[in-house]
Amino acid sequence: MAVFPKPFLKPKPENRRAETMAAKLLAKCTTQLGLSEVPLPVPVEKWIEHPLDISFGVTDLSYLGDRTLGAAFVAEKEILVSDKLVGQDGPFRFTCAHELGHLTLHRKVGKTFKDSEGEEGKGLKTYEREADRFAAAFLMPVPLLIAELFAVIERRGLDKSRCLTELMLETDDSDWLWRRNLLPFLTRRFGVSLSALLNRFSDLILPDGKPFLLDSRHRLLLKAAERY
Repeated sequence: MAVFPKPFLKPKPENRRAETMAAKLLAKCTTQLGLSEVPLPVPVEKWIEHPLDISFGVTDLSYLGDRTLGAAFVAEKEILVSDKLVGQDGPFRFTCAHELGHLTLHRKVGKTFKDSEGEEGKGLKTYEREADRFAAAFLMPVPLLIAELFAVIERRGLDKSRCLTELMLETDDSDWLWRRNLLPFLTRRFGVSLSALLNRFSDLILPDGKPFLLDSRHRLLLKAAERY
């Protein structure tokens, strides 16, 4: 039977910069707030203003374009999120973290960043993809994601090694584990959307470089997103 020591997942090498900066910023927040660990869900919308000292607001952003969901202003050190996202906890928090990624990573790239609904898959610029990776790393740090993955398996009374092996396969048991056990729990625990969680897992690899979540399984689970 396979053994999976912690950590058994790691980010893809091309995402290292976003992962490193997100980890540093999380450490800065917890240190300044005197916390012994990162709370879940990560309170990004609160931490933007304190301790990160960035102006934050929720407002009508239609003046930047009808589909604009978030904006970051470098000189003003300000993040704005569209009021259209109020009540949509996962997308709201991911947009907050995405704009925080811009201010953390891209201060020398541009003065203003605005992110619009429906941009995914349409040739996003490198820094937009990197801001997405930062947001995922900030909201779903690898050590906590692994810990919570193990926790839900243990709560269900399932065999850890068998489950983790099954999750990497394309079987009915794998589908059952993802859909019925892991995804509902982890989306609530991290306060993210199903698509954000699945994209996060698809960006993580095993120590030997193989994917943890198969591309085919990733696509099928995304198609079933409306069920969660």
